[in-house]
Amino acid sequence: MKQPSCFQLGLLCLLVCGYVASQELTCDEALQQWNQNVYPYSEEMSKYSSKRLDSNDLGNYHNCLMLADTAHYCSCGFTLVDTSDNATSTSLLGMCLPIACNSSEVITRFWEISLILKIETDNYVLILPRSHCPDETASLSSDNIAIAVVSFLGFLLALVVVSTLCEIGINGSRRRLAFGMDDPLLYREHVQQSIEKPKAESNLVRFATSFSLIRNIKSTALSVDREDAFPVLNGIRVLSLTWVIMGHTLVFQEIYLSDLAWLEWTTSNFFWQFVTSAFFAVDTFFFLSGFLAAYHLIKEMKSKGHILSPAQWIIMYVHRYIRLTPALFVMVLISWYILPYMGEGPLWYVQDPSTNNCADYWWTNLLYIENIYPWGLGDECAGWLWYLANDMQFFVVMPLFVVAFYFNEWFGWLTVVVATFTSVIATIWLMIANDYSVYFWASNSGYWDDVYVKPWCRIQPYMVGIGLGFLCYKFDPAKIKLPPWLMYVLYGSSVIFLGIPAFGCFKLYHQQSEDAWSTTMNGVYGGICRLFWGLGLATMVYVCTAIANEKEPAENGFVYYSSLVGKYISAFLSHAFWAPVGKLTYCAYLMHPVWLTFANALLGEFVQISNSLFACFFLGNVSISLALATALLLLVEKPFANLEAILMGMLKSRGEKPKKPAPKHFYDSPEMSIE
Repeated sequence: MKQPSCFQLGLLCLLVCGYVASQELTCDEALQQWNQNVYPYSEEMSKYSSKRLDSNDLGNYHNCLMLADTAHYCSCGFTLVDTSDNATSTSLLGMCLPIACNSSEVITRFWEISLILKIETDNYVLILPRSHCPDETASLSSDNIAIAVVSFLGFLLALVVVSTLCEIGINGSRRRLAFGMDDPLLYREHVQQSIEKPKAESNLVRFATSFSLIRNIKSTALSVDREDAFPVLNGIRVLSLTWVIMGHTLVFQEIYLSDLAWLEWTTSNFFWQFVTSAFFAVDTFFFLSGFLAAYHLIKEMKSKGHILSPAQWIIMYVHRYIRLTPALFVMVLISWYILPYMGEGPLWYVQDPSTNNCADYWWTNLLYIENIYPWGLGDECAGWLWYLANDMQFFVVMPLFVVAFYFNEWFGWLTVVVATFTSVIATIWLMIANDYSVYFWASNSGYWDDVYVKPWCRIQPYMVGIGLGFLCYKFDPAKIKLPPWLMYVLYGSSVIFLGIPAFGCFKLYHQQSEDAWSTTMNGVYGGICRLFWGLGLATMVYVCTAIANEKEPAENGFVYYSSLVGKYISAFLSHAFWAPVGKLTYCAYLMHPVWLTFANALLGEFVQISNSLFACFFLGNVSISLALATALLLLVEKPFANLEAILMGMLKSRGEKPKKPAPKHFYDSPEMSIE
């Protein structure tokens, strides 16, 4: 065996001594040695660090990690004020620093570090500095709560496996029983009876198969609700979800762009208003929720001849809560405790997700009040859940309007109109009194806290949905033949009502200035835009449903072709493809911000984006969000819905058994679980 030379031994000794010395140095001593170029790997550390304060230079993260014995990577962010024109901007630097300097010392000694790295700082004032060194972050193995969350998810997965095996065994025993019948006539009779009078499963069997993949995939992908009188809603629901993801793709990626010039150019383009108007996709879901809830509830009460009993009201609210909350709670646990440990990189800790506030406000998610407490949009736990809080609050008050309509239809209509215009007036007053702008990058950000997430400002499309529910109950569009002139009026009204909100802000974005509109103009638009959006959806749903049930019109020029176009639109939105995907929309809404946060934070550098690259990001985000939604649906939402159905069935069975099957309750509708 060849013995090491004296030179090799000396070099090894030097490296070991350098490593030991670097570990024993204080941050001040290490910086002094670095400045004198005697600290181990001094040149490399300078090479792998940022050089400009105003360039979002991240340095070289991975090369710095190779110096882990003596150096570590730290990011440092600032709000910069240019002393020449008082312009403000944000900056993020990546620096390869001595391992003795922690994140707090990076802030206190930044000026000394900037001199060593020759970073020009004379023309800037630094505000709100923040720093993070990834190696200071605790690992998942040291976080007992995170381990408990992982164990809980593993337990749910084990239940899915066991439940699926149980269903395979149960189905196998049934097949063996059927195939064991030697007499063909007996076998045929057995099959016929199983089709005409399927044997009810016992609660034990239903409980054992509640988590089964076989059962839940069938109920999601293969089952079709034959009582669905408005299949066009399936297409509207899925397209609205993709619109939400498109808008969030732009919003979530804004802080990761290397140059905002592309963002300014695209948002000033007329056709890109479709992306900046993605906020109205949420109003679409409010409209759908109000319409379905009111329509099914008034039908049920009219069919029974009386309003629901107090017990039925309680069951209705409990059912809604149980259907929505398990998936929501699991999503919060994942984003709060698991997501922080799932990646690394120079941008991994740049984002400031609202899950940072979950330690203080997680309980507001379970009570569905996070849109009111805490007051600010960025202060709650998982900020995108403001929508669910509004939807739950609207659902709580919805029966009041339905009961009013049940006793007196004109009074019911009056309550809907009064509530809608009260919301319009309140929104206009808030906008004008506080000089709020609907421009996304407006300097006065109070709009998002005081208007955007508040129920008294967002209830307008929900109320329009309730009104459409009343209208469809009185004048069923499936049984009405619209005269041509009325069809044209509704077509045109729908285009106008939807176009004004979607493209009405073009002047603001084209001029890239919140001053392009007066305070009054901002107030009026902010007050009526969601009402107009709801009215546009209502007319479109009514016309599409009516046209879908018409026979082929007589050939009469414009009348024929306009009706034919309406049939094509209705057929597209009603296609069977949308139904199973529509059942994923609730879970997809929950999970897509988690994925966007994860994917953007994994970027190794700021992105120089283009239209084509944005389209790739968007399509990828839609695909992966639906995949994550499928996992959450099969692991949490469907199993707990099955368990809840068993529990409700047991409670109902304690009373007198009905002589004939009870009518389907509106709150049992699968639509209600995905709004």
